[in-house]
Amino acid sequence: MSRADTRGRERLWLEELEDYMGMATSAVPYDDQWVFCVVVSDTPFGGITFKDYVLKERVYFHPFGGNNTWPKVAPNFLCFRWGGQVRQVNRVIRSEVVPRLADRWPAITSEESDGPHIVYDLGPDIPIPTISTKGTYATARVRCLLDQLLVQPTLADAGRTSKELSE
Repeated sequence: MSRADTRGRERLWLEELEDYMGMATSAVPYDDQWVFCVVVSDTPFGGITFKDYVLKERVYFHPFGGNNTWPKVAPNFLCFRWGGQVRQVNRVIRSEVVPRLADRWPAITSEESDGPHIVYDLGPDIPIPTISTKGTYATARVRCLLDQLLVQPTLADAGRTSKELSE
């Protein structure tokens, strides 16, 4: 049976199985030290700001599927920046793919949450020094190694040295 042959509940089950198998068969090793760094803003979304999801709800989410430079596999660490600095780093303690964000947060409208999203539950904050985002494009998503993030003066430097070390 293919997805094209299904409707309604059967299609939903197949999509959930596909999401589960994708996560179960393509997980990042627990000891992988790559950090996915994103910008969070004060823009309201579903009644609270993106920054409040991170700071108060202790979650982060983005569209699922690896489109537009979003990760295809959940990273072990997320890094959040705003106001010209890296402000917070967290281990991802759990992730799940939801068909719509409104399934988890009813205040988010269907139009805002269209399509599957991956939701990350965040662990405790990892203490970090002051890290400037100078030299990083304002909304760029940056990948770097955790140790480089902690020792380099800027996020751009951490990204560059991480790339050099991985080659």
